[in-house]
Amino acid sequence: MAFFDKLGEMTKIVSEKASDSLATNNLIAEINLTKGNIQALQRELGEFYWAKFAVGEKLDDEAMFICDKIVLAHDKIKLLENQIEQIKAEGEAKAKILQAEAESQAIAMIAEAIKNTKTDPASYLLATKYIQTLEQMVSGKDNKTIYMPYEASNMLASLGGIKDIFNK
Repeated sequence: MAFFDKLGEMTKIVSEKASDSLATNNLIAEINLTKGNIQALQRELGEFYWAKFAVGEKLDDEAMFICDKIVLAHDKIKLLENQIEQIKAEGEAKAKILQAEAESQAIAMIAEAIKNTKTDPASYLLATKYIQTLEQMVSGKDNKTIYMPYEASNMLASLGGIKDIFNK
């Protein structure tokens, strides 16, 4: 019997500790909820004073000092955003330059490759652009309509120029 008495006593202690732990966790949750409410109220208080500051109302020196720090932080954000835009613009400009250089090299290579055919490299490039555009136009799902320019003779002449290149 002593064993079962001891087992019952230990079960009672474990049960009490679990109950205490549950009560403690509930209190901690209530504390954290209350802290969150305090932060929300502090944010609301800050917004109240910020609104007064924004319309030019005079605040006490400490509040003015904090508002001035906020203004400086906003200015810093604007400066950093401008730097981001500048970096993006410079990157796009470099990409355009690289693309133009690559196209220039491509034109020179095409001109060299077709110089004996008496075909204009610009016509060849224009025809390839037409073909790429047509591929994009018909590549979508259920695309059954193709729009052609009203004046298509230039495009057809360019395509004919490609045919002439391959025939030579």
